[in-house]
Amino acid sequence: MLFLAVKNLVQEKTRLLISVGGVAFSVLLVMSIQGLYQGWSNKIGEYIRTVPADYWITQTGAPTCSTPRPCCP
Repeated sequence: MLFLAVKNLVQEKTRLLISVGGVAFSVLLVMSIQGLYQGWSNKIGEYIRTVPADYWITQTGAPTCSTPRPCCP
């Protein structure tokens, strides 16, 4: 079964290259979005740490100030 799969992939090289390129591009997009989210979270955390406030008001059950609960149940 594995031999058949490898044979099909190698037989059509153009389709293989397009498939590999699509998977690589999707991984790139996911990593970019994750990097943006982590950067924004770090900046928001830095802002919260540097502002001289005694209390922070957020939604009940919110995990952090930067990621509140969604309003739709």
